[in-house]
Amino acid sequence: MITKISNWFSSIIAETKAITWPSRARVINDSTVVVLSLVVGSALLAAIDYGFLELFKAAINKIG
Repeated sequence: MITKISNWFSSIIAETKAITWPSRARVINDSTVVVLSLVVGSALLAAIDYGFLELFKAAINKIG
């Protein structure tokens, strides 16, 4: 049982050493793309939401 646990931890350590970590520049670049995508997507959704709000307000004012 102890041998299996020891082998399991050894394999975890070996796999962790095999990881290729991205460079700092790559992380910054990817993070910038994500943040800009979120900002643009949020602005687009806000514009659509505002458009529907104004459309419904106009429809309600026309009805009542």
